[in-house]
Amino acid sequence: MWLCINVDPSHAQADFDKVRVEYGNGCDLSRFADGQFNVGFSNSVIEHVGMWDNMVAWDNMVAFVHETRRICKSYLIQTPYAWFPIEPHARTPFMHWLPESIAYRILLLRRCGFWGKATDVGDAVEKIQSAKLLDIRQFSYLYPDTEVLREHFLGLIKSLIAVRRAS
Repeated sequence: MWLCINVDPSHAQADFDKVRVEYGNGCDLSRFADGQFNVGFSNSVIEHVGMWDNMVAWDNMVAFVHETRRICKSYLIQTPYAWFPIEPHARTPFMHWLPESIAYRILLLRRCGFWGKATDVGDAVEKIQSAKLLDIRQFSYLYPDTEVLREHFLGLIKSLIAVRRAS
């Protein structure tokens, strides 16, 4: 049996043959014991959990990392790489390297990838701030007991994967 934790309650109702889906927050998995799971997997989540430059959001990111490391004996944590030239959520070149004051204006003008055209400034800024991509040093700092693998696309690092193998 596999377990999937999802913050969207509508997805928590879905159950599959070998996957139990539960509503929950990866920043607080206190209902699970230390080392309860043999393997944990997270795909493109950590960049949505927090921000380095916001203490409340930083606390969320640290909590997410702590809970993953606490409940899983082994894990694979994947995140898009900050220095890949195409922002994966906006699917737009260099969008994540632009100052926020320019990036949100682009969203007021047009749809970008998964982000629809913004309805107003608040909507645009919320979309821009919904993901903060990490570089290798930041990711390695968060997951010090792992091997950080690099996934490449056309010779460039596209994403990072923290791998911890059970001892």
